[in-house]
Amino acid sequence: MVAVATVSDDGAAQALVELLTEHEIPVDVRSFGTDSYLGTATPQTYEVRVPEVQLDEARSLIRSIDSTPGPSDTKPTDEATTPLDEEPQIAESQDPSDELPAERSPRLWMVVPLGIVGIVPVGCLYARWPRLGYLLLSIGAGGLLAGLMTGQPRGLVLFAVAKALDLVLAPTLLAITSQRRNQSERPLRNGLLLSVLCLLAVIGVGLSWQSAQRRSELTKQSSVLFEQAFKQILDGQPPIDEAGQALKFPPVPVGQVHAALVEYCVTWPQRLRRIIEAYVDQRRQWESLDGAPPSESWSRLRLQDAQQLCALVTEYQSAWESMVERLQPAFREDHLALELFIGFETAFKGSKGQQRVNHLVELMDQQCKLWQAQAQQLADNKPDEGMEKRAELAAQLGEALNGF
Repeated sequence: MVAVATVSDDGAAQALVELLTEHEIPVDVRSFGTDSYLGTATPQTYEVRVPEVQLDEARSLIRSIDSTPGPSDTKPTDEATTPLDEEPQIAESQDPSDELPAERSPRLWMVVPLGIVGIVPVGCLYARWPRLGYLLLSIGAGGLLAGLMTGQPRGLVLFAVAKALDLVLAPTLLAITSQRRNQSERPLRNGLLLSVLCLLAVIGVGLSWQSAQRRSELTKQSSVLFEQAFKQILDGQPPIDEAGQALKFPPVPVGQVHAALVEYCVTWPQRLRRIIEAYVDQRRQWESLDGAPPSESWSRLRLQDAQQLCALVTEYQSAWESMVERLQPAFREDHLALELFIGFETAFKGSKGQQRVNHLVELMDQQCKLWQAQAQQLADNKPDEGMEKRAELAAQLGEALNGF
């Protein structure tokens, strides 16, 4: 007897016995216990044996049972079940790509922040347009490196152009990608709208940058003109250009400050000269009395002269404050103009020559007020009460006027 099949179920063994017996094939069933070293699914296994001469016939019968479909089997008849004496074929595994999760599609609202925050242009790469994305990325990165290494603005301009193109094109390209996947026109409309807004923003930034560059150039030009004008003033010459015309400063806040400072530096010696001349003339008038009693008309004239001198001194002292008030809009528009003015004010008022001038003007202010009081007393036929104080102040003015 030769084994034709081995089953692990008593019912399956009995079914094989009945089948083979119906076809007049002798059958012998032997049961085997569980092997402690080789585990099995059931406690016993059953080996069905037939005579060796009828082995092929028994196998044919068993194959016919395996290939016969059951009442609930929907498989085609040509897909037979694997016989018991043959090793079952291992089914081919499915495609691994079918088991992977679907790729996450890019978000339209993310492309603009990514294009702005990213150091290099990466918007088109995010929109799944690799060729254009890598082209803009290489141009932008190359321009940035060239600008940083050489210090030339051309590389940075190339980087800015690549960055702007990436920011403008990325929303539309991403919308086209989404439209191909979703078969909807809504992403395309949103992408076009977002690209238009980015284009307007890029144009605004470009115009602002161009305006800043223009202002920077005009500021440098104004500084050069101011140095030329100040040198001419120190040499005692009027600030003029090569054509003999008055210097015209550019219409920028720094240019307005330069123009105002040049005007002040040109006019303040003239105002100081008028104050000194008026003071010297009035002092001569008072010295001409030589102790004689003045007439009422003379006193009235001296009162008018003292008032004019006081007005000249007040105008001189308020000229700087008037200039500062006039330049307030320029200070608010450009902090560089304010810093320039503060630096000039510190250097100008801190110089020894200007301190002497300010001291002289303060003494003249006191003297003209005393003359005004004395002329008023004489005009009103009142006794003179400030002679000693005027004499002391006149001595101080004499020392201060040395060198003017």
